Amino acid sequence: MSNLAKSDSNSKFDLIFADYFGLIKGPQMITAANVAGNAWKIVLAKPLYEAEITRQLLAVKAEKFLKKFTP
Repeated sequence: MSNLAKSDSNSKFDLIFADYFGLIKGPQMITAANVAGNAWKIVLAKPLYEAEITRQLLAVKAEKFLKKFTP
């Protein structure tokens, strides 16, 4: 999705923005990491989202995906 943002001349990404970045808060670490790691592409393509994307990235707690091993 992030690679397609620069060619989104019809602003269709606007319709899925909340759902797409909501994946950061989801239970899947790899999906969250992909959304977070490629957020810069969306910021370059759609600078109006920079503040909101930054806010959502900074809201992720460091221990969110940490699972403690208990023998």
